Amino acid sequence: MYKVVIIDDEALVRIGLKSMINWSDNDCEIIGEAANGQSGYELILDTSPHIVITDIKMPLMDGLEMIQKLKESGNKSKFIVLSSYNEFELLRKAMKYGIEDYLIKLELEPELLIDILTHLKEKISLDYKKQDEEYKTEKYLMENKFAMREEFFKKVISKVTKDKNEIEEELDYLKITLNKNCILCAVIQVSNAGKFDNFEEADINLLEFSILNVVDEIVNDFFEAYCFKWKINEYNIIFSADDNSEKKDIKDKIKSMSERIITMLKQYFNIDSIMGISNINKGLTGIGNAHVESRQALKESFFKGKEKVLFFDDIVLKENIEKIAYQYELDSLLKYIELSDIEAIEIVFQEIINDLNDKGISKNSAYDLCAKITYLINIAVGKDKKNLEIIFGDDTSIFEKISKLESIQAIEDWLRKIEKGIYNYLLNQNKGQNKKLIYKTKKIINDNRGKVVSLQDVASKLNISSGYLSTIFKQYTGVSFIDYVTEVKMEEAKRLLKEGKYKIYEIAQMTGYENAYYFSKVFKKVTGITPREF
Repeated sequence: MYKVVIIDDEALVRIGLKSMINWSDNDCEIIGEAANGQSGYELILDTSPHIVITDIKMPLMDGLEMIQKLKESGNKSKFIVLSSYNEFELLRKAMKYGIEDYLIKLELEPELLIDILTHLKEKISLDYKKQDEEYKTEKYLMENKFAMREEFFKKVISKVTKDKNEIEEELDYLKITLNKNCILCAVIQVSNAGKFDNFEEADINLLEFSILNVVDEIVNDFFEAYCFKWKINEYNIIFSADDNSEKKDIKDKIKSMSERIITMLKQYFNIDSIMGISNINKGLTGIGNAHVESRQALKESFFKGKEKVLFFDDIVLKENIEKIAYQYELDSLLKYIELSDIEAIEIVFQEIINDLNDKGISKNSAYDLCAKITYLINIAVGKDKKNLEIIFGDDTSIFEKISKLESIQAIEDWLRKIEKGIYNYLLNQNKGQNKKLIYKTKKIINDNRGKVVSLQDVASKLNISSGYLSTIFKQYTGVSFIDYVTEVKMEEAKRLLKEGKYKIYEIAQMTGYENAYYFSKVFKKVTGITPREF
């Protein structure tokens, strides 16, 4: 049944309309009537009729004003206007307000009224059908928005779709609105999603959907933005900003948005992530370029391990330096391991780390470097599992471990760990020999307690590197070389002080200290009291 209301200040007109036809036979029902425009306005708002039959001239509020107010409020009722012969000017005005038809009161016949009602019912039915289709389309878009955006943006980025008209049509269909003068892309890379490897596929799909919803909600608080999955553990955001805004303001806003995303992903899903942000691009073709820039920015995380938000315009473009600047050091490493030259090994590792930080080598070159070091160590120590564990730890796959080093800092930490492992290996290999070296070192120190004794001099006498001597001395005695030398000299000083034959400055000279003040300072530091108090 179609709901109808009648509004006219003449009661006879209202009665005549109600009795003119059998309304129910025409699938209509009169649900109310009013005698003026104000009452009619309130009645229509309360009942939302399909059809309104109204007079133009009425007290309190005329028909035109009533129709205008209802149209402005979004009311969807269809209006039929009743008029007299002398009201054609008002009718013309009413037509501008979107009335459907009009009836001349004196010419009103049942057949004419039925014809107009039939026409309106068909129109209302078509409107409902259109609304239903729009609702279904809207519902489908909402339910599949991420998948459809993903498909669309991937086509644009990969340039499968190049035709601008086709792109514009899809943007319109998907209800995507972007400021084409200020387009940007952000890529979110999840760095610890491996812990979800044991999840069922349904759980993974739910997780990805949840991540997209969280990201979508956050970014749309800042920009007009659209999110979609790019590949496993990687999500894209295509968004636009106001091109009248200052670039710095846009960048600050993006940084705030990105930091909130990273925080929320950690808080809700315990996921660590980093983000790469493009420059501002123009035009629909700028979407593809923005995507490339955001991925390029993401690669900088290898060099800036601690930074979570990386902007393309912060990248200092380096020359493609792929020359192996550390070739000489690597070739020397094998020799130094064989010679147990810890000092030289330390220098090699430091030069390698300097090259990594200064030369701007690629990620693949850095991995090649780590792989070659691993290979050389395998040659140096053989395939003995115990020796390899001393150097590399109990990692089941060294090369798999290398492939998971995601930044220069991570590689540097790994190199330091390997360097320490080599020290431990060399100490373990030379236990018997090392004990003899420690005995000889102590004897040299004690025999020369009245002289200046340096680590380099003792190492030279023993024909080993000073670095190696320093390492094994601390390993076997528990104190450093310099602390042991000081300890021996202070014991000699105490013996001489007890004899009471010498002045303090003479004892200082007899224990290898040219400066009596410095000698007294060292003595107090070791014993807790001055030589005079002793």
